[in-house]
Amino acid sequence: MTYTTGPDGTVLRACTIPECSATHDAADGPPPGERWLRQSSPGVLLCPAHAWLFTNHAPRLDHATRTCTCACGWHLPGPTLAGMGDAWIAHAIALMEDDPGAHPCEHSVELDMCDTWECAQKLNDLLEEN
Repeated sequence: MTYTTGPDGTVLRACTIPECSATHDAADGPPPGERWLRQSSPGVLLCPAHAWLFTNHAPRLDHATRTCTCACGWHLPGPTLAGMGDAWIAHAIALMEDDPGAHPCEHSVELDMCDTWECAQKLNDLLEEN
């Protein structure tokens, strides 16, 4: 979690996305009606404007192969979900910067079958070609 201090000395929690300036009071929590997303593995806190990233791109760990992938099939380095947090954040930033038409989840590929690193790499290669 990222913390900062407000002008009055209040401790604020900040959205994990580096370019985002959204914060909320760490002691009181988000204002009523604001739905922030907090995950412990990887440790992220996402403001309402960025919560969709985790909802649509939740990282997952294949316990058999000890590899991590995003729900869209993108390979994430790290033997544990907690260990690949920085890679997931970089992936999220890339998604926000890319053309929405190039979004991996928009392709009609059965992503649930991509449970291994090799399968995820094949999907990544296919998406890079298009």
